[in-house]
Amino acid sequence: MKADKWICGLCSGETLEKDQICVKCRKGHTTVEGNTSKSWVKERVEKNG
Repeated sequence: MKADKWICGLCSGETLEKDQICVKCRKGHTTVEGNTSKSWVKERVEKNG
């Protein structure tokens, strides 16, 4: 089983696990291979301040 690569939808920084906050920009969340919905990420950031 290969390890998936999780990419931030906002800054494209890599994170360790799916849906974790990006370690680079601390705002964006990730899905596999960078397929994060920009609008979904934006909503999450606005809700969580």
